Amino acid sequence: MALQDYQKAPRWVATDLRDGNQSLAGPMKRKYFNMLVNLGCKKIEISIPSASDTELEFTRQLVGTSGAVPDDVWIQVLCPCRLDLIRQTVQSLKGARKVILNLYYAASATFLDIVFGISQQEVYDRVVTAIRYAKAITKDDPSQQGTTWNLMFSPECFSDTGLSYSLRLSEAAKVVWEPSIEIPIILNLPATVEMSTPNVYADQVEIFSRSISEREKVCVSLHPHNDREDVQSQRQSSVR
Repeated sequence: MALQDYQKAPRWVATDLRDGNQSLAGPMKRKYFNMLVNLGCKKIEISIPSASDTELEFTRQLVGTSGAVPDDVWIQVLCPCRLDLIRQTVQSLKGARKVILNLYYAASATFLDIVFGISQQEVYDRVVTAIRYAKAITKDDPSQQGTTWNLMFSPECFSDTGLSYSLRLSEAAKVVWEPSIEIPIILNLPATVEMSTPNVYADQVEIFSRSISEREKVCVSLHPHNDREDVQSQRQSSVR
């Protein structure tokens, strides 16, 4: 069967400042950010504010500098589903106009059994608690009404996680966050470690996209990695 042609341009999120250039010094990161803006990027992941003092300070300076972030640009930050780190991250964004809070939790059996030593239900409960807290201190907080908030949730290691469980976590995130058609929740599907051919990842993405409820309130985001140098074919196959 022939691949479908693109009907419209996909939305792009530039992750350069977080995924690959996180260690750049502040002035270099600022120069890189300005370059991405000049290239026309409208969604830019800038940092992991809770990762280090350098990342935190860069975030605060960028948000606190008048005119540094154009009004039509969303800045995105990455944060694990930990309440203390979510609080620190949100505090660093005080005064921003448009923010995407990217929360993640590794959900594969390998992580649950070997790294965390916890059950699927425990991860589910932690994800729900984290997103409920994030919502309470962002879009539901009257003091934050000057900022438009959106949520990206990533069931990390999506390609190595059972689809039914990834869907369960994502449905829970959506229910708690209460997205709208105008500002749909972003559900990010990372191929954290390439472990199969591109068509398998594409099939996983397709089944997820067809199965998630309230599809009109969901933006499915792809984050393929390049361990096997398949990143282009993963992305192309999945978007089509």
